[in-house]
Amino acid sequence: MTEGVPYDREKNSMRDFPLCEGCRREYENPRNERRFRAQGISCPRCGPRVWLEDSSGRRIDSEDPVAEAGGRRGHAGDKGGRGLPRSGPGHGRLRDGGAREEGRPQKPFALMALDLETVERYAQVPE
Repeated sequence: MTEGVPYDREKNSMRDFPLCEGCRREYENPRNERRFRAQGISCPRCGPRVWLEDSSGRRIDSEDPVAEAGGRRGHAGDKGGRGLPRSGPGHGRLRDGGAREEGRPQKPFALMALDLETVERYAQVPE
């Protein structure tokens, strides 16, 4: 996502998506700990859009293209859903980042925050 330093929106892949008024207020509000200066912030109005295309590049109508891509996996002429296992040996690989295959029962989830107190507002932190 980043293309240069310092890590500012103008130097990352979100630069082509100007913030709408609501997202701009959250981005500039220091009291909004989750959204303040979150370079990747966006909403359905100002963020990236997802759609499906067949192998010829024709758009496939879908209300939920991500879910449909998983359901279309393996259909002739469709590329969108490959690599999204729903069951079998690869199931859960996206969620655990391949930790089980690397011989680790768990893989930590990275979270950046000001301090542990802030993290504890959003997550359960074991000892």
